[in-house]
Amino acid sequence: MIDICDSVRTPGNVRDSDPRTQHQTLEQRIAYIEQFALSLDVPGEVRIHFETGRNLFVYAWHVYRFNMVAEQHILASLEMAARLRLAVFTGDEPPRGLAKLLRAASVNGLIANERLSNRDERALEMARDRHRHAEMRRMNEEGLNNCVVNYTHVQPTEEELQFDWIGRFITALPQLRNMHAHGTDNLRPNVGRTFDIVCELINQLFA
Repeated sequence: MIDICDSVRTPGNVRDSDPRTQHQTLEQRIAYIEQFALSLDVPGEVRIHFETGRNLFVYAWHVYRFNMVAEQHILASLEMAARLRLAVFTGDEPPRGLAKLLRAASVNGLIANERLSNRDERALEMARDRHRHAEMRRMNEEGLNNCVVNYTHVQPTEEELQFDWIGRFITALPQLRNMHAHGTDNLRPNVGRTFDIVCELINQLFA
């Protein structure tokens, strides 16, 4: 039995929100996705492709599973962007596949950790995760049922500040792309994070 929210829409409910997006207004969803905008330095065909992904994200307010379609689409936008940029930059035929393209872009200095606009924020988030896990371990060791996690004095370590995010993206994004390409019923709640990463990398490619 397919749940009604996963069934094809009818003229009577096609404009309604998906029950899984009712925590957010359509206006809030559009405002959220607008922050992930490509630079005007990015070729028009790449920006159009990426805009299609942003529109899919907006329409996921009506059909929640469009989130997965949007994520798959912008990963294809990233592959398209890397292929075009490397062809011009190196003058050679670009490698095939997202992983090889991103690796080549990194080797040629087209994407780099040092140019990530939110690297410090990512390091702080990593430090907070570390602190939260430590508090959870303490809670288990002391037999506590709950605790309040205070992040006030949490600071990233040097290792967290220097973390190789580009290396992680080169590994994780192709795996995510393959998951979608081969079919999945996975419903990932953090598609917005993928938009953030892809937008950042495409803008770096053409900076």
